[in-house]
Amino acid sequence: MKDRRLRFEERCQQFFYLESITEEAILHIVGQICKKKAPGVDKIRAADIIRYQQIFAPALVRLVNVSIETGCFPDGLKTARVTPVFKGGEKNTLDNCGPISTLSVIDKVMERHLSQKRRHVQTALLSACGSIAMRWRLIQGVHSGAALAQPSRGAA
Repeated sequence: MKDRRLRFEERCQQFFYLESITEEAILHIVGQICKKKAPGVDKIRAADIIRYQQIFAPALVRLVNVSIETGCFPDGLKTARVTPVFKGGEKNTLDNCGPISTLSVIDKVMERHLSQKRRHVQTALLSACGSIAMRWRLIQGVHSGAALAQPSRGAA
């Protein structure tokens, strides 16, 4: 695995990083959250985050930026509240229930920022690859965790 990573890094000509988030970006993301979203395990309601966004924004900026800098997603935000929802049939049978997982509203803010940045990185990486064959190898390498294969002679 280490050998493959070294070969990939030797061929890497452009590096990328995730940008830190600004207070304005946090306010924009918070403004897009539905007020009726159910609270997660932390019991923080979306309506409260929206109502007091000027107060919450600096703390959210710090949380997201520290997470990006350290590469660590807070364990507390990985916990979901799971609610069984009846799908039909006999109510006493567990097979007739489906789980609904409710994450923290703070997790949703972080997820939206990281999702936006992931799309930007993907677009930049794909545009840096000249040929369609090279783009395909990049996508396959990213999904499999493997390094990019050397293009064969005569490949487009």
